Amino acid sequence: MNGAEWVTAQGTIQDTRIVPYNALETKWGSQLTWIAEYRVVYSSGGREYAVWADSGIRGEKQARCAAAVAATSAYVSRAVQP
Repeated sequence: MNGAEWVTAQGTIQDTRIVPYNALETKWGSQLTWIAEYRVVYSSGGREYAVWADSGIRGEKQARCAAAVAATSAYVSRAVQP
């Protein structure tokens, strides 16, 4: 890699959102896939950045994605508390 190194930074999840990911038209109607994203805030080089990151959670129903991300967020917050 030409001697380049990856820089890592810790981030904080500040928000979540459920957004349409893929739409498919079938004989029986349309089928929509939803994904959950995390808003991650991190600092690097003295500056603060915010990005939307894929949570890996996907589903055919928006409500199920929301429930899954809520359950995951509760687990993550318990795991990082001292």
